[in-house]
Amino acid sequence: MKAPVLFLSLLVALTGSLSAGTLAETPVQSAFEARVNSVADHYDSEALKQLDDFGNATPSADDAPGKKSLFKAVLLSALVPGGGHYYLGQKRTARFFFAGEALTWIGFASFKLYGDWKEDDYIEFAAAKANAQLEGRDDEFVDLVGFYTDTREYNTLGRIFEQDRPFFPDTPENHWQWKNAEDRRQFRDLKNQSRESDRRADFMLGVAIVGRVVSIIDAARNVSRVNRRIGNSASLSGQDWQLTVDPLDTKQQVKFSFYPGL
Repeated sequence: MKAPVLFLSLLVALTGSLSAGTLAETPVQSAFEARVNSVADHYDSEALKQLDDFGNATPSADDAPGKKSLFKAVLLSALVPGGGHYYLGQKRTARFFFAGEALTWIGFASFKLYGDWKEDDYIEFAAAKANAQLEGRDDEFVDLVGFYTDTREYNTLGRIFEQDRPFFPDTPENHWQWKNAEDRRQFRDLKNQSRESDRRADFMLGVAIVGRVVSIIDAARNVSRVNRRIGNSASLSGQDWQLTVDPLDTKQQVKFSFYPGL
């Protein structure tokens, strides 16, 4: 019986005792006592509804043990694709996401490393074949070195139609001069290989982001289904055994586990 009902019952008992010993019961007291008893009976019936056959309180569906948190599933999926699925107990799906995540970062590291190697190659090649200093220069200057034979050609021909282009005085940091067209073509090939590898590395970053988005959406969709299964499953256990019944499981509706030696 809840606290308010207990208080009212004590009040009624006290009122009844005083009435019997000192005063005669009045119609007002009779009506009040009947009302209090009615409320007490109501709370008693409601409390009984919440008790099982053994006298234990029956939890609601929302209070079922093992319920999974939507926030945790989404957060883990955002950190590592598949983390939310592993938290939900969907380990096979989690393994697919884990493998995809590992391959994505392996691909990113490989493309990034290869692009850096090729960048070092074209910088060294330009220094050896055209006496050009490309360390720390921007992509626009590197493109001009690969397109024009030397600094003078760029200043005279390259700025005819685009006079907004900067003028490069023939100083050591701006100087280049290719000996032949083949060397210049080979330089462009090395430069293009480096940039293509960098673009693929950026693409792998995009794949990593997409993987997280897909993992978050799929894990969020599965939270309610997993919680529904938890709410509908039942289990009995002894000292060294456990029987689980899950009618919504598509593979194992009934599972019996035995733990010898416990």
